[in-house]
Amino acid sequence: MERRVQQQAAGKPAGEQLLAAAGVGLFLFARDNPNLFALMAGPRINLRGAFPGLEAAMAKTMAMFHRPFVNVGLEPELARVRTALFLSALQGITIQILHGRLHVSRAKAKEFVAQTCRMLFKGLR
Repeated sequence: MERRVQQQAAGKPAGEQLLAAAGVGLFLFARDNPNLFALMAGPRINLRGAFPGLEAAMAKTMAMFHRPFVNVGLEPELARVRTALFLSALQGITIQILHGRLHVSRAKAKEFVAQTCRMLFKGLR
């Protein structure tokens, strides 16, 4: 997921454009790897810290979503909460699309997710 998010976000200006591109990267990863995404989005499997590499990778990926909120001037703790809300909404939208409950054509899905990310960012900052 980290690689896909980075690929989509590469070269994007900080802020809304970066966050929308990162959100599309998360969606594309989920679309292309639905079983892995279901595992990652499900119950936390690393409760006892048995997989420190997993925690480090997740933290690095989440930082890409956190930075745009900090860059618009939010205090780090408030940015952390807003990031969690953003990712929760993005995860929900992604799951609804993948499960066919939210009908978005494959051709329009990337733009739909990007627009959703932009709206979320505007509402949360």
